[in-house]
Amino acid sequence: MYNLVAYAIYTTVVLTIILRVGHICYINGKVYVRRLIPEDPALSDRINDILLVGYYLLNIGYGIYGISTWESVTTLVQVASTVTAHLAAITLILALIHYVNMMMINLIYKSKSKI
Repeated sequence: MYNLVAYAIYTTVVLTIILRVGHICYINGKVYVRRLIPEDPALSDRINDILLVGYYLLNIGYGIYGISTWESVTTLVQVASTVTAHLAAITLILALIHYVNMMMINLIYKSKSKI
């Protein structure tokens, strides 16, 4: 019973976070990707699309993996503890991925500007 409650809460929150953050980064990321390839906006849009698909695959896959590694939950305290621990892990991973992506785009843009 408690496992189902934990799965429902986790799945709802994780999907909301993944879809919302993905959409925001997709819309706002167009500026950064277009800055790398200003002469071909269609190519930069396709690259942005590929980044979004990769983002969804990676994070939804990690969310499913997170559920598969759970131990049995028997109390409401364990529900809260397990859900928050797994949500914290996926949120930290999301933040790390986005900071690394932004840093790489910035480094690529700077190296391209020097040439």
